[in-house]
Amino acid sequence: LVTGKPVLTPMGSAANKEGRAAGANALGRRIAVKGFTGTIIVKVFDLTVAKTGLSEREAIAEGYSPLALYVQPGHHAGYYPGSKPLHIKTVTDRESGRLLGAQIIGEEGVDKRVDVFATAIYHQMRLEDLLQLDLAYAPPYSAARDPVIIAGAVGQNYYQDDWDPISPHELKAKLDGGESFVLVDVRTRLELQERGPLPGAIHIPIDLLRRQLQKLDPDKETILYCAQGLRSYLGNRILSMRGFKRVRTLSGGMDNWMHGGESAGAQSAD
Repeated sequence: LVTGKPVLTPMGSAANKEGRAAGANALGRRIAVKGFTGTIIVKVFDLTVAKTGLSEREAIAEGYSPLALYVQPGHHAGYYPGSKPLHIKTVTDRESGRLLGAQIIGEEGVDKRVDVFATAIYHQMRLEDLLQLDLAYAPPYSAARDPVIIAGAVGQNYYQDDWDPISPHELKAKLDGGESFVLVDVRTRLELQERGPLPGAIHIPIDLLRRQLQKLDPDKETILYCAQGLRSYLGNRILSMRGFKRVRTLSGGMDNWMHGGESAGAQSAD
């Protein structure tokens, strides 16, 4: 359904659809199976891992210029006991914003969200269109902004607010290559003590950013990061309004850096 090409989908769910169509057509009816998004879900110990549509690598192989964005919301309201984080990666066509795929890892609520993404892919929705969905909300089941809605909001930030995220792998390559840029950690001091900074980062808490702009060079590329991405996005807006032209933020924040296999680059706090 994404590429229009034949695809191997050895799933019982797909086989049932094909079997029903084959049986009905053998008796003179006209039933067509339009295709599949390749939705899969597996349980790995205490985690659930799910995927629908194209991965970032698959999108590249199919000739797309993909944009990967990351969010780590709780599976239900944070103030309600038992909230578990969901690690969500969405893949869109960079130019059109069309949703190409999604991947989710978490302990709870993974199946519900991957099914929503699969439905959105079927209907060829853009990532920011997810903001318009009216999804079930009550504190035991979701936050006021469901994780799918949050993913849509992040997509809207990119496509409408001139926001330029950087992935953990891109940032690691820049660090390893010795490129010249300013890396700013906008987390609190307590967060910094619990989980140290990235190599070479300047620490300016988001609440102090406006008062400490003199520490930064508006002519240099500046990359901000926080725990999950919200505060660094706010910092991006602050710097952009103050004349900084090359501002980027680490997509998904420090949580994504740690879970994305780049944790070796983080320093221990003193």
